[in-house]
This record gives sequence, structure tokens and C-alpha cells, in this order.
Amino acid sequence: MSQEEIFERVEMFLDEKMKSIQLDEDAKLQIALYLENREYEMAFEGFFLELMNSEREIELDPQACTAMALGLRLDRETVFDSDFWARFQEFMGKSIRP
Repeated sequence: MSQEEIFERVEMFLDEKMKSIQLDEDAKLQIALYLENREYEMAFEGFFLELMNSEREIELDPQACTAMALGLRLDRETVFDSDFWARFQEFMGKSIRP
């Protein structure tokens, strides 16, 4: 999958999930700004940090989410949380499977 395809998939995923769950308005605005500026890594990481910190339950496909995170190389480099990858993997292990 090309980088552009990954970006498109991430954008569609985030748009869909942000409509279906209640997030803090500031977080929504920040994620939307990252998407607008094509900062897909920051948008994805920020979205998941918000979910992990809020402990909201949301239906996710752990395999698809992990594939997107790997495509964004968040297993190697993150912006907001140096422990993101470990926290993300743990969160994916607890997520509700569709």
C-alpha cells in the first residue's frame, strides 16, 4: 500500500470515528487541524491518546488500526508520547472487536 493510500485510509477512519464518539471539542479541533495540514501521524496519535486517556469504549478493528499505525511508522517515531507504541499495543489488545 502506498503512503498516499495509507493517508487516505487514516483520514477516512478518523473522520468516521470522530463522528461516532464523543471527544473533547478541543481534541476534535486539533485532530481536524492535523488532518487539514496533512499531519496524519499527529492526527492518528492524538486521536488514540485521547481515547486511551478517556478510557472510552469504542468498537475498533485492532488489526486495521495496527496496520494504519505501522503504515504511519508510529512504531518507530511518535510526536506526543514516547511510550505511544507500547500503550497503543496494550490498548489494541483490550479493544472491542467488531
